[in-house]
Formats: sequence, C-alpha cells, structure tokens
Amino acid sequence: MPTFFAIFIGGGLGASARHFLSAALIRYQILFSPWAILAVNLLGCFLIGLLAAVLMRQPQPLWRLFIITGFLGGFTTYSSYILDLIQLGVKHLPSALLYLSIHLIGGLLLCGLGIFLGKMLSHFFY
Repeated sequence: MPTFFAIFIGGGLGASARHFLSAALIRYQILFSPWAILAVNLLGCFLIGLLAAVLMRQPQPLWRLFIITGFLGGFTTYSSYILDLIQLGVKHLPSALLYLSIHLIGGLLLCGLGIFLGKMLSHFFY
C-alpha cells in the first residue's frame, strides 16, 4: 500500500506543479500555449534524467516511485502534448513539425544531460 500512496501523492503534486507552471508562463506572457507545455516537458525530461541517475543508488525504492513515477509522471504532459500537436498541425503544419522536432531533440538532449549531471552529483550524495 505504501507504493500506491507514494505514486498517488507524487502524481497529484506533479500534475499540480505542471498546471501552475504552465499557467504562470502563459499569464505572465513568458510563453504562450502550446509553447508553455513544451517548456514544462523539456524541464521534465531534464529532471527525470537527472533524478533517475541521482536516485539510482537510493536504497529506498519509495522515493524513486514518489519522484520519478509519481511527481515527474504527473509533471510531464505527453497526452497534452499530442493534443496540442494535432491542434497546431490542423492550423499550421510547419509550426507543428517544428514543435515536434524541438520536443524530440530537446527531450533527448536534456534527458541525456540530466543523466550525465546526475551521475556526477550522485557521487556527492552516496
């Protein structure tokens, strides 16, 4: 049962963080939809890479489940991303292709960077 609650609470917190961050980016006109979701997803890719590497040696699996599966699973928004991609593609296909490319390439690069930095940082914690 602790596994369920770790994922449940982490997911709720992650989804809330995603909502408030993307809403703040839009409200303060830093980014506009769907680019706010892109920023959240790229940040999520970086964080999942970083924290997966840092928590690799974490002896308590509940922390990994809470942070990786729960929080970051709720924070990243793949389904919202696909919906935005389709809606953007209907209006302007070149923008949709650019959006898709940035998501994929940026996500791969930032997740890789997160793993690299996480491995370096994990030596300080464990």
